[in-house]
Amino acid sequence: MSSAADLEDINPTTPSSIAITPTTHVRILNYLPTLTIHCQSKEDDLGVHNLTYRQVYEWEFHPNIWGTTLFYCEFRRGDKKVVGDVYRFWKC
Repeated sequence: MSSAADLEDINPTTPSSIAITPTTHVRILNYLPTLTIHCQSKEDDLGVHNLTYRQVYEWEFHPNIWGTTLFYCEFRRGDKKVVGDVYRFWKC
């Protein structure tokens, strides 16, 4: 899901709201004049998003029960590109 939802909006009686792991929220706030981001995991491609100054891109998900959930993003500005992990599940 690539938009934030309030927890109150989730109906606990529907099967789609039942999860073993808690909801995780990721928020990216841009402080550059412009920034293009492309975020994905092994299972989900969140697409390409162009952010302007102080614009936020956020999404939420449930980490998998195996502890292998990883989201990474490509950040582009002009001809410069950086790729990095933005969420890696850490199991105690």
